[in-house]
Amino acid sequence: LKQFCSQYKYILIDEFQDFDKSQYELLRLIYREKKDAIHQNQKTSCKNVNIFVIGDAKQSIYGFRGSSQKYFNSFATDFQATKIKLSCNYRNKENILLAANAITEDDSNYNSNTHNQQQKGNVFIHRAPTEHSEAEFVIKCIENLTGGISFFSIDSKRAHNTGQPFADNLSFKDIAVLFRAHFLSGPLKEAFQRSGIPYRLIGEKSYFMEQTLASLSLAIWLAVEKRNLTLW
Repeated sequence: LKQFCSQYKYILIDEFQDFDKSQYELLRLIYREKKDAIHQNQKTSCKNVNIFVIGDAKQSIYGFRGSSQKYFNSFATDFQATKIKLSCNYRNKENILLAANAITEDDSNYNSNTHNQQQKGNVFIHRAPTEHSEAEFVIKCIENLTGGISFFSIDSKRAHNTGQPFADNLSFKDIAVLFRAHFLSGPLKEAFQRSGIPYRLIGEKSYFMEQTLASLSLAIWLAVEKRNLTLW
């Protein structure tokens, strides 16, 4: 432990709200080593170790694997740390933040007043029974946003009578669909393909990285680079 403390002057920890007991105890051992070095006036670099953590207790979602908000909340006391609150959110507009803050306002552990000075946006909550019905709802919202995705929907004005929010006559390039779990991409892709809406899935594995094509590509490379066959 002393060797570790001597090797690193700065320990920077991201997503601290996901720390579990073993990780927190390890951090306390490092801090105790620093305090002992200072108290005993040891000529080691342990006394120069600096610990920095950053996180958001609201985003603590790994309780099922041992993480706990109590470590986040007790850090300032246990480590005699200076607390800096980052209250300006640069990712979301004000209405989204107001909705998010309203969900946790009754929890004393979440005393957040996150804000954003950008123009306010819209928040609409829809509860879908399945991921497939959720995907269909997304398609209907896009239909409403664009004023229709087919001649029939435009001519019949169906897009403006679906009861869906945000009828702004946007184009497809103005719309993004965000989802947290990768398994939701399947139903969304099916719904987009069925409706004929063009889309691009960010972060998807390249078609040429599929196992069959990757093996074929490797075979072609080996055939061309015969001198490298011994590597295979």
